[in-house]
Parts: sequence; C-alpha cells; structure tokens
Amino acid sequence: MFNSSRRNETAIQKADPKSVEAEKIFPKYIRITREKLEQSISDAKGRYELNQGYKQPKPSQNWKVIGNVAEDPKNSEQVLKEEVLIWLKVGIKKVIIGVDKNGNDVTQEKQPASLLIEYLEEFLGALNAMEANPNSEEAKAFWKEAIRQARPKSVPIDKDNEGLNWFDYDPEADLYEAVALDEETLAKRKAEREAEKAAK
Repeated sequence: MFNSSRRNETAIQKADPKSVEAEKIFPKYIRITREKLEQSISDAKGRYELNQGYKQPKPSQNWKVIGNVAEDPKNSEQVLKEEVLIWLKVGIKKVIIGVDKNGNDVTQEKQPASLLIEYLEEFLGALNAMEANPNSEEAKAFWKEAIRQARPKSVPIDKDNEGLNWFDYDPEADLYEAVALDEETLAKRKAEREAEKAAK
C-alpha cells in the first residue's frame, strides 16, 4: 500500500551477525572504559566548571558527590567545597586506583571536588598509555581483568553451537570461542569457575 522503490533501495538493512567481526577484548574494554571516563569528565565539568549541576547530584560513571553538598549548585565556591568518591571500573568491577596510609589497595577514594577533573583526566591519560603500549605491566593487568569481565556468563546454546558446551578464551583471537569439552574436563572447568567466584 505504501511501497516505494526508492525507500526499498535506501533502507538500512540489519547486518548478518555472522558477517560482523567480533571486537577483540582489549580494544573493546579500552573503548568502553574511555567512554565512561569521557562521560564522567563531561559531567564533572558541567557541575564544577559550567555551573550546570543539580541540587541533588546524580552519580556519574566514575564518581559521585558524598559530602558537603552545595546548597546552591550554581555557586562555584560552594560546589568546589564538595567531597566526591571516585573509582574506575573495568567492565563492572572496580579496580585498584591507589594505596591507603596502611599500604592497603583501594578501589575508591574520597577526594575534594576541586581535584576531581584532574584525577579523571589522569585516569584517561593512563588508559591512553595502556592502549599505546599493550605490553606494559599496567596494560597487561587491565587486559587480564578485561578477559575476566568479558567471560560469557552462560554456556553456548544457540543452534550454530550444537555439541559445543563451554567458552574458552583464545589469546590469538583475544576472544572467547565456543568449544566442545568432554564431561570430565567440563566438570573440572565448572569447579574452577565456582572456586574463582567463591574467592572474590
């Protein structure tokens, strides 16, 4: 009834999932982490440089206001006296960003709002350095956590994976691949996974 040959020719077609190349884990998690940091920096600049903050501040991707909340979020002197909690996540896991006075690793820190943008930009600079040098110790640690975070939560179930019952990480491809394991090996891998979860 409303058919148009021109619209049919220009319509954007859904990509065949098999033809889309999977994004490797390291660049994917660099990209995702960067996007979150860039959003966090934008939110921080909105509140602390452009006076666009809310009276009841909403948490950002990598920080939230936790103390001395400004009465007037348009008052730059007041907002810069706020306290914020900052963190960095790889996937959904907060990673170590410092060491406390007792020498313990910390995954989040209370900081003055006046230093928030500087610290977020420091995180972004470190991330860019990891991307530029994936063989650095920092990049390897990031990559290792990204591999853990990217691990599929279930076993292969779709019809193209008949007989495949586990996902193994392939370091050559930097992806998880569906594989077929015998019952003994499968039971062993499941036990290892459960032990890893229990250790967290």
